[in-house]
Amino acid sequence: MKNIVVIGSGFSALNTALELADKFKCSTFYKVYLVSDKNYLTYKPLLTRFSFEIDNTRKFKESIALYIPDIIKNKKIKFIHRNIFRINFDKKRISFENKSKLEYHKIIYALESEVNDTDILGVRQYANFMKNLDNCIKTNQIFNKSIKTDQNEYKVIVVGGGIAGIEASALLQRRMKSVFEKSNVIWQVILVEQNQNMGQAFPKSVSNTIFNILKSRHIQIFQKKVKRVYKHCVQFDDGKIQEYDLLIWNGGVYAHKLIRDLKFVKDKRDFLVTNDYFQVLKQQDIYAIGDSRSKDNPRTIQRNIHESNLLAKNIYREVTHEKQIKLTESNIVFIDLISKVLKIQNQKHLTNTYKVFWAKAFQELRILRIYLPFFSALSFWIQTLKIYLKK
Repeated sequence: MKNIVVIGSGFSALNTALELADKFKCSTFYKVYLVSDKNYLTYKPLLTRFSFEIDNTRKFKESIALYIPDIIKNKKIKFIHRNIFRINFDKKRISFENKSKLEYHKIIYALESEVNDTDILGVRQYANFMKNLDNCIKTNQIFNKSIKTDQNEYKVIVVGGGIAGIEASALLQRRMKSVFEKSNVIWQVILVEQNQNMGQAFPKSVSNTIFNILKSRHIQIFQKKVKRVYKHCVQFDDGKIQEYDLLIWNGGVYAHKLIRDLKFVKDKRDFLVTNDYFQVLKQQDIYAIGDSRSKDNPRTIQRNIHESNLLAKNIYREVTHEKQIKLTESNIVFIDLISKVLKIQNQKHLTNTYKVFWAKAFQELRILRIYLPFFSALSFWIQTLKIYLKK
């Protein structure tokens, strides 16, 4: 039996395992394994939104986490919920912390990236992060406890002008307005981005539109670099100090710790460098996709799903001795919701906020449908929609 092992619990990992299981469902020689230290998939399209919209932790987790055993039920996938201790690439053997072992034929890294919190003093001690479910639950609890109407002012600093930072700033401004508007509290949201353009993943025209929309919503934008973080203030590289009540950190990402420890060819942020078939350079039977591989393009769910589909197809084609498909920009169906919506708004084809909301909502249902049976996906989508519409 030849084992194909997928490491990770995000969209890339789940989709790769599901696609491989479907392609090898009639095979008695290949078995698909999914390995992760988490037993749930975080539904990230709603992660930032719910962090500032939900005031109930249990409801928050129920609305965001999808249980992996439920997703792979009745699929030819063996799920191993354990921590990896070591991988012997010469012997093609994975050792787990409980001392069990697993031989592999091919291994696929599909791990999610982590927030870069080690470059600046004080970030790890005082900032709140938005990268994973545990981060967001903690941030949600701190935020809900801190927004009180008996204070004089309330300031939030969001560091990082990428997709998550932009969304967090807008959601914070809206939530704080609903809480403080009828009180005497003076509130302020400050978005900090050291680069000239908002949303480096977007074209410049879209970046300018984002900038203007944020300014119109009274969100202050500081185009500065953070030098150091203290308990209640941030110091910038020009020496100026800005106080805060809540600090949200979305300032850049780097590779998962399991990948940072590898001695393979990597880029400056430790992401694995691959060829156009997702094979790690100078390595056989080792692949990387999604947030595990080096790439210049935006790291979006839609792009990661496309990569996982293509990799599963190529592994099957290798087994059946067919020609593999090379990754090119032309074969990527790239849909970035925020970019797409803002482009449409900029062209004045779509100005109604509710139309924008429903466009995003139905796209999220389409993503859910990839992982769950139709009625399960619809039920989960309606559940999260009800919670959001109440707010």
